Amino acid sequence: MRKPKIQQLESLVTVAKFGSINAAAKANNIPQPSLSRAIKELEETVELPLVIRGRQGITLTKAGRVFAEHVSSVLSEIDRAIEEAQAMTGRSNTKLSIGLSPITGNSIFPNALERMMNSFPDLSVHVEDNPIGQNIQHLRSGYLDLAVGNADADASFGEFTSEHLFDCPFRFVCQKGHPLEHATRLEELSEARWWVTGELQICMRKNPHFAHFSVRQGLDTRSHLVGVPLLEKGFVSLLSAVQIRKYRDRLSIIPIDCGPIVGHYSLLYRRGVPLTRAAMRMAATLHQEADAYDWHSF
Repeated sequence: MRKPKIQQLESLVTVAKFGSINAAAKANNIPQPSLSRAIKELEETVELPLVIRGRQGITLTKAGRVFAEHVSSVLSEIDRAIEEAQAMTGRSNTKLSIGLSPITGNSIFPNALERMMNSFPDLSVHVEDNPIGQNIQHLRSGYLDLAVGNADADASFGEFTSEHLFDCPFRFVCQKGHPLEHATRLEELSEARWWVTGELQICMRKNPHFAHFSVRQGLDTRSHLVGVPLLEKGFVSLLSAVQIRKYRDRLSIIPIDCGPIVGHYSLLYRRGVPLTRAAMRMAATLHQEADAYDWHSF
């Protein structure tokens, strides 16, 4: 079986990313005929139709989308292998990419990063703070080495190696002096304005206490730069022990009685794909920091 050339594979991934040969050619400063020819040669090599050509441009076939996804992962592995080999000879920096939840970024990650940089003087780290679904896509493509996310999120971890990392409790909060500061029933919060966190959305899907609960007014954001000021404007929210401790001087815990609310967080990486030395060390360091962290103190 003939093997495709790297240039042909890169051409397909580029077209998949930009959605058209013209846009891909401009973005990568490649003549459009050269890119079209590379795609055509790739189709002949693998003996499969990978794109559908039409008046509005091209789209990938079903086989083309699956093939491009695998190729993207392979190309990322090639780049990573080169980078790691060069790093071992001192010719480039050691690189690591990780997707984090806000809770992880505000708790165990700073210490873990400090320990990593003490062990790898030339370490360059890239951090993504995206919803777990988006981080999973980046993990699948090889763009991320590791990701941390809520195991109860509306995302499938089945294709990855998943290691339990930590459990973290959550509580309802509001600004001190809020009219709902002493509420005891979830129904009392139904008319409140909400900073809607990912954990609240998970509870509304999976926790039976939330079966008849809905948010009438709310803003959905992961950003604390946006969310925390909302609490000072009378919003309520569901936050982790980590977040509550950080803003404790401004917040009151609302004593709602609806059973324990706990987030279960996992460390993810691609199954069957060897981790780099830096990724292996970061995974071990995160576990050590998670075991030592006080998750239950508010």
